[in-house]
Amino acid sequence: MAIDEEQPLLTGREVCQTVNHDVVSPQEADADKHTDHPTEWSRSFKWTILSFISFMAFNVTFACLSIMPSANDIIRSLNHDVPKKAASVLLITVWELGEAAGPLFVAPISETFGRYVVLNTSNALFLFANILTALSTNVPLLITARALTGLAVASNVLNPAIIGDMLAPEQRGAAMTIVIIVPMIASAVGPAVGGAVADALGWRQVVWINVALAFLCQIPLLVFFKETYRAPSQRDLVTAPRNSNVDGNGNCNGNGDGDGNDINLHTGKCQLKLHNFWTSAARPASMLCSSRVLAMLCMCHSLDFVFYYAMVVTLPDILQDVYGQSLTTTGLSFMFFTMGSAGGLIICNLSLDRLYKKLCDRNRGHGKPEFRLLFAIVGALGVPTAVLMYGWTASLRLPLSCLRLSLVLLGMSTCFSAMSVYTYVVDAFGAYSASAMAGVIVTRCVMGAFVPLIAAPTIAALGYGWGFTTLGLVSLSMAPVPILVMKFGPKWRQSCQYTRQMTEHSSGST
Repeated sequence: MAIDEEQPLLTGREVCQTVNHDVVSPQEADADKHTDHPTEWSRSFKWTILSFISFMAFNVTFACLSIMPSANDIIRSLNHDVPKKAASVLLITVWELGEAAGPLFVAPISETFGRYVVLNTSNALFLFANILTALSTNVPLLITARALTGLAVASNVLNPAIIGDMLAPEQRGAAMTIVIIVPMIASAVGPAVGGAVADALGWRQVVWINVALAFLCQIPLLVFFKETYRAPSQRDLVTAPRNSNVDGNGNCNGNGDGDGNDINLHTGKCQLKLHNFWTSAARPASMLCSSRVLAMLCMCHSLDFVFYYAMVVTLPDILQDVYGQSLTTTGLSFMFFTMGSAGGLIICNLSLDRLYKKLCDRNRGHGKPEFRLLFAIVGALGVPTAVLMYGWTASLRLPLSCLRLSLVLLGMSTCFSAMSVYTYVVDAFGAYSASAMAGVIVTRCVMGAFVPLIAAPTIAALGYGWGFTTLGLVSLSMAPVPILVMKFGPKWRQSCQYTRQMTEHSSGST
């Protein structure tokens, strides 16, 4: 069922017509005695908070990728020395299944109860799940623990929001760059360290490193992190009975019965919070169903993510079985994908806004979200090229440098597509961009969890060359999508309530 974003959240009730926006609840007032608004915190304290959440983002990515080089050995050790490829693939991808739930619930919970509670609770759960992973004695328990670890991830959703809570728009660029680069560094360090440690000490020691990092993160989060979310205390609309007014203390009162109205006030706030929560949680699905543009771009972006996981689950086999490499060398090889992603990010940062401005100038100074998709076209052609090169390099046993070059190309092309899709979503969906991004992330995670389970047997049956050729053709079939969206996007956006207003504004401007 589609959700009407423009209707009041609580129908059939009246909202106090006079609200003192400067008045907060006693609990909030007491809290404000000890802290000012996050935007007024000192620069040093803001960057201290930024260092905490960046460290948390590093831990999450490190824990996700550190066991990838040794996934086959882990399953073999828990399965009585019997290899089981499907379990090895699921061990890696099931993380995404857990992480898919994060964008649906983490954001609305944090907007109801605050960032502090969500960050500390999720990191504690993350710590527990890693301990459970390290102590696992069978494959089902291990895979369940990995899914729980993914479920506990909150940093990818909350880090941009926390930056927005603390920093003015013109100050967010450097902070956003850091929270993007830190996980990228972890994606290179994690497999490298994980492969070396697993080679020397065993895979459980890799997981215990994850436990230690999560514990080191938990202490400063508990002690030093301060609540950054302030919107509810400043802009709550209080639900009250008919003919109510606002007394001198900023409370909605009816017929002078303070106790009764306090109960109604508390009940109304709880109902409003619950309604806001479920509305926010359901909105991404509503947007995916109502916007063909979002659905098409989600499919393209998710397929790129699938190809990344197809590479991840086959790279250890290729390097160890075809090229005779060690676990340590296998872990280091993941750096080439990271190098490609970093190069793509740098190119996008240097060129994306400039190209957008040039297209705006050609359009009489008026911009369109579709102008953001030029790099998506490049990525749509680069991904199938990289996939074909990767598969046939392994099949024909070409020099290892060719395989590494394909990883760089895949990382760069995936980054081009992702950056274009993300910036397009922000521009096209405006105030609803957070929910649209949640839809993108959930779709990506679900496909990343399950599609590799189908791709791996296909590659095993057809061989690396023809198996990845099949995947490359699937990728190539999606290449026209960004071109079609660039051409017909403004018209298609008219059919969706979430993008209609942005389209009308753009059309009115032109």
